[in-house]
Amino acid sequence: MAASGSRNLWLIPAALLVAAILLLMLLQYLVGGPDLPDPGGPEPEEAALEAVRSAPADPFRYGGRTVGEVLRQVEPRTGWTDSGWSVRAGAEGRYRVERVYNRAEGGERVYAFTVAADLDQVWPANGHARALMHRGPRSGS
Repeated sequence: MAASGSRNLWLIPAALLVAAILLLMLLQYLVGGPDLPDPGGPEPEEAALEAVRSAPADPFRYGGRTVGEVLRQVEPRTGWTDSGWSVRAGAEGRYRVERVYNRAEGGERVYAFTVAADLDQVWPANGHARALMHRGPRSGS
């Protein structure tokens, strides 16, 4: 009888291990796992580009239109060509989004924007973008 009791002694740690694993699985279910990107959703670069396109432009100058709508209407100017959008990952998970226009005589105009890592905020990153997204009335007008 002592022999059969010692054989079943390993069942206690095994039962504790199984109980601990089940408890961890329950906690993960209740709390939730890590927030992974939606595999069916857009790529982060495309989402950052869409955040810039849909960001509001200066309401006093452009009447509630978005950055994408305004750029389609005012650019490219005569003699300029559109080099398109570029998106690259930046520091701290942010994105740098640029729209570049070139002139045959060698000029370049860049609208640069910074997009937050969670894609909920867009900031102008250079003078052209600041003029496009200016908030509030302009002084001296």
